[in-house]
Amino acid sequence: MKLQACRICQSYHGLPVIQDIDLEVDEGEVVSLLGPSGVGKTTLFNILSGIDKPDSGQVLIDDEDMTGQAGRVSYMLQKDLLFEYKTVIDNVALPLIIKGVKKDEARKEALAHFDQFGLQGTDKFYPNQLSGGMRQRAALLRTYLFSQDVTLLDEPFSSLDAITKRQMHQWYLEIIHTLQMATLLITHDIDEALRLSDRIYLMTGKPGRITDMLTIRRNGRSEGAFETSPEFMAYKIKILDALKC
Repeated sequence: MKLQACRICQSYHGLPVIQDIDLEVDEGEVVSLLGPSGVGKTTLFNILSGIDKPDSGQVLIDDEDMTGQAGRVSYMLQKDLLFEYKTVIDNVALPLIIKGVKKDEARKEALAHFDQFGLQGTDKFYPNQLSGGMRQRAALLRTYLFSQDVTLLDEPFSSLDAITKRQMHQWYLEIIHTLQMATLLITHDIDEALRLSDRIYLMTGKPGRITDMLTIRRNGRSEGAFETSPEFMAYKIKILDALKC
């Protein structure tokens, strides 16, 4: 497995927040972490990214212990956090510059991915000249350039309107399978989780625990056909029941 969380526990001020979390994400997989607010999903992401160190447990990447070590995993928050005073190319190239790549080389390397990420012709624009979907593409490319094998996404599509969100979902599935990145996605949207995921972990309780894991089988159906299938509704009912919605 590309990314593994092994028996992760974390408390704040003596209160358990998450307990005995085990999960894994393989190369090229999109895995969702689905659960109500307040169960510790963001706490877990901070640990997986190396921002925080757990009270106990391990974070493994390619079987290497990376617990408490930042810099190996990309982490994109709900907001795109683009710098409004920088051009799109300078926003996107920022992770490379931080790593010590000279500015001109960083721009050149970032620009090489613009067509693939649907950003062609926007390199000299400023973020306020982009649509919401294009801003998210730029933020996702910046995230990819930080680390190209494991990506954590914390509700990256929640601010988009329904039509743009569906378009972004389809685009992201195409690009993730091309690049073979391992993606772990936090979402509160059951339909989004079912639409995007190879597997879904359900996280509930206080402290938060993984209470179920679903492998999503589409049986060769297209996205539209799967969403109107009895299997889709069966998955959704099972999730709603498990989350007591």
